[in-house]
Amino acid sequence: MVIKLSARQESAFRAILDTYIAPLTTEEEQALVAENISCKEVDLTALADSAGTDHASAVENGMRFLENAGLPSQYGQILFIFTLLSTTIGTFLLTGRWMALTNMPRAQREAVLLSWKASWIPVFRQLYKLFGYMSLFPGYGYSNTLRGAIGYPHVNGMEPAEPKEKVANHQVKDAYKMLSVEEAAALQVDQVFDAIVVGSGAGGGVIAAQVAAAGKSVLVIEKGKYYQDSEFGPDETSGFKKVYESEGLYASKEGTLGLVGGATFGGGTTVNWAASLKPHDYVLDEWAQVTDNLFDKEAFKKDVEVVTKRIGATTEGIHHSNPNRLLKEGSTKLGYDVKDIPQNTQGLVHDCKVCFVGCRDGVKQGTANTWLRDAEQHGAKFMDETKVTQVLTKNGRAHGVECIHIPTGTTLRFESTVVVAAGGSMHTPNLLRQSGLKNQHLGQHLQVHPATIIQGVYPTNQDMYDGPIMTVVCDVPNADDHFGAKIEVPSVHPALAAIGVPWRGALDHKQTMARYRRTVPFVVIARDMDSVSSVGEEKGKLAVSYKISKHDARTLVNGIVHGFKVMAVTGARELYHSQNAVEPFRFDSHVEPADTVNDPKFNAWLDKIVRNGMPDGVFTAHLMGTCRMGKNAKVSATQVTGETWEVENLFVGDGCVTTYHQAIELVLSILYGENYVTGGVCMNSLSNSFKLRWAGLYNEILFQKFGIPLFSSFTFLCAAMKHDLINFLLLLISFSSIHCYRILSPDALQQLSDQSAPETLDHQTGRLLAPLLVERVVGTPSHTKVRQFILGHFDTLGWHVELDSFTSDTPIGSKNFTNIIATQDPSAARRLVLAAHYDSMALAGFIGATDSSVPCALLLSLAESLNGLLQTPGDVSLELVFFDGEEAMVKWSDSDSIYGAKHLASTWESKARLQSIEVLVLLDLMGTPNPTFHNYFMSTNWLFQHLANLETRLSGHWQHVGQSGQELLPMFPTATTRFTFDGTAMSDDHLPFKDRGVNILHLIPYPFPNEWHTLMDNADCLDPPTIRNMDLLFRAFVCEYLELDPSLL
Repeated sequence: MVIKLSARQESAFRAILDTYIAPLTTEEEQALVAENISCKEVDLTALADSAGTDHASAVENGMRFLENAGLPSQYGQILFIFTLLSTTIGTFLLTGRWMALTNMPRAQREAVLLSWKASWIPVFRQLYKLFGYMSLFPGYGYSNTLRGAIGYPHVNGMEPAEPKEKVANHQVKDAYKMLSVEEAAALQVDQVFDAIVVGSGAGGGVIAAQVAAAGKSVLVIEKGKYYQDSEFGPDETSGFKKVYESEGLYASKEGTLGLVGGATFGGGTTVNWAASLKPHDYVLDEWAQVTDNLFDKEAFKKDVEVVTKRIGATTEGIHHSNPNRLLKEGSTKLGYDVKDIPQNTQGLVHDCKVCFVGCRDGVKQGTANTWLRDAEQHGAKFMDETKVTQVLTKNGRAHGVECIHIPTGTTLRFESTVVVAAGGSMHTPNLLRQSGLKNQHLGQHLQVHPATIIQGVYPTNQDMYDGPIMTVVCDVPNADDHFGAKIEVPSVHPALAAIGVPWRGALDHKQTMARYRRTVPFVVIARDMDSVSSVGEEKGKLAVSYKISKHDARTLVNGIVHGFKVMAVTGARELYHSQNAVEPFRFDSHVEPADTVNDPKFNAWLDKIVRNGMPDGVFTAHLMGTCRMGKNAKVSATQVTGETWEVENLFVGDGCVTTYHQAIELVLSILYGENYVTGGVCMNSLSNSFKLRWAGLYNEILFQKFGIPLFSSFTFLCAAMKHDLINFLLLLISFSSIHCYRILSPDALQQLSDQSAPETLDHQTGRLLAPLLVERVVGTPSHTKVRQFILGHFDTLGWHVELDSFTSDTPIGSKNFTNIIATQDPSAARRLVLAAHYDSMALAGFIGATDSSVPCALLLSLAESLNGLLQTPGDVSLELVFFDGEEAMVKWSDSDSIYGAKHLASTWESKARLQSIEVLVLLDLMGTPNPTFHNYFMSTNWLFQHLANLETRLSGHWQHVGQSGQELLPMFPTATTRFTFDGTAMSDDHLPFKDRGVNILHLIPYPFPNEWHTLMDNADCLDPPTIRNMDLLFRAFVCEYLELDPSLL
């Protein structure tokens, strides 16, 4: 323990402890018994006789609470107060009473503390609250006498009683292997990691899994300690000490906000409440609006479903505890929006009383039971109880970390290619500042979802600590805006219950605690709109500043009022809250539950709560936004990809990057965003520039830094594991596969250029293009002839060919269509798909040279020129698709177009084949000089940027002059907008696949060629040098993507 007390200071603190928890007088004990005679299970005598100092470690426990909750600069101030209170003159200065507090009788000491509760001087109000917390939280947390006296059945530090229903199938797995100091020291010399991930929560766990799955070396460093499931604490106090920041609760500098955060392996996902809510549509609409539709609402919803399934989030297996049942019943009676909360427990019965300090059954699917297990299977290494103190940088580039092994004090330095800071919104900005970053937004814009507890006492036992935790949510009616509140049920055990209501004297508090088993708690959580908060550090401790806005305070109060109404109509007879200035409420005995909402006295009391305003007991378990992403360093701390503006290869991969008001359903959106970045790590995560299709952003990041393209649509889930104890963005990655990408050397590019055969693509005599320059209207002989030509080509090459033939209704009657699928290696697990359509528009004399004779010819050339290199089996096969029926039969519409693409996407979806597609590259409108390509999807931006880079590297082998003598300009000009984000506005064969979650690279020039959909789209409009350049570009692209060696041709 850092804080040491002198004898005088200890005597003053003991006097305070024995005031907040004081032995009652005979008269007071009689009053306690008379008031609670029906509480048969409560030992009222033991409760009456208990004192704060009865527990042998009472002083030590109280000072530990101060050490954890306060800042070093405050320690000396508190000790000075203790010194003053131990003297006559000092007590007079603080209280106006000419007697040392240590010499006062209990009644006078109590009067002093109660006067501070309502003092006009803020420091006295803060001392009243702090001394109460220092006395009551440890007192009811560690004293088995007090815990037993109020009827709480669990003895501190001992195994809990068997639940009513045992989990049918425990999921406890083997322990993780944590690196020893000796093993870690050896790695300093022997290894350069591909990635070091700082933090193991929703963001870090997902990122580690995805990078490790790519075959890359990963080291995960966690500040907290790792516990196997069976080692988690059996009660709230021992659990808080093990797995929470500052052993459970720390406060803002102003003392206006208590903060709760996980500090263990798995981070917030280990201590969350298993709740997995999906964000409301209005929240998604806000994200889309604030990001100019960078956020893809529909894609996000699909990713949420993927993550929901991955973490086993469902309402199956839920049976509600008494308090959750009452919240549901009361909300329904009042017409409030109420629903069951999906639990990430795989549908198993989970009657866990203390899951918020770790799931002893291993049922809850946090990162330690999902993503980190995946990382472990792919060779990732883990080190716990190790604090990263600095990210190592050189020449503006991150290259490793320096850290301290906490138990031994050993300093270690590890090298890596990339560093991902994912230690949470409290720690990540401090780490970046300690590493030399100066961005003004680091540590700013903290969002917290302020919360407060209200309690109702019922005529019979409700046992708030028993049964599944947090299974029902009520959305508080809010007519003004979407920054409203939610009501849920926390699992409140004695230590938290003791500080949940204002202390109004020793007898009053013991009266309240005697009714502990009959009490139901609701937690009211607000979606903050404009409160001001930030995070920093003071002498190694977190320093949070928080000032709640008037709007957010009104939101909380509105939630309190509605919560009390729910309690009232379900039979609560006494109502408690944290406003010091407003006394608790008791219904008159004649007022029936059904009549309570119309009771004049009750409504007058609610009006008083509204007038009083801001609750005194406000806390948060949702911490977000301290390294927000954005368009430039003037408005954000990180880029839209999560990479810091100041240091290359240094990324933020947790809820810090959230940029806008977050939904209370955060977790679904960093597990879900991670996922839930999909997440992606920047599990699209969930969390942050905000295209919640970070899937692409992180594809880009990992490609740039590792050469790893990540696939599958991971969208930045925000935190749908929900506002559980750590509702911060759980960025979870959910791509199904990862493929490496190798850059070709200049010599290899030269070889590809030398092996070009432009004559095959000549528009007059080329054997691959000339046969396609004919009318190809569906159902005509020439259409059939072109199909046979394509089939014959692949038959000659020895490829596997499938025909997807079907009949579909069209405006001119039923038509037969046939898609052609040519696969080099059908046994491969994954596919790189390039596609074009081979039919032409139903216009007499229309050839469609660009639309799409040339794209088809380029695919045929690709297969022929690389066929020799493609013979060696690999994980990824090249697959070429020729769509039929792209053109309209009469007039383009949703129903009269892309017949073949619709059918094939649906067929492959039913056969679960879409999951094997890493990316679908669609070619269209190619062959005229100087096309300009844009990127339409963030998920494949990394690939688009690679093509632009490849064009630059091929410039020495390029045709720079067109057939008519014009200069051929870059097809991927650097001045083009990086993201066009218009992939759904342009109808083409990609849409049915895009809608099913396939990553799309749509290579279609814009503006369209002048000849588009006219009779001028024939051989005369084609430019052979441009076609030759495209042919070389696509051959080099496929070689790099599939890691082919051109020297073997």
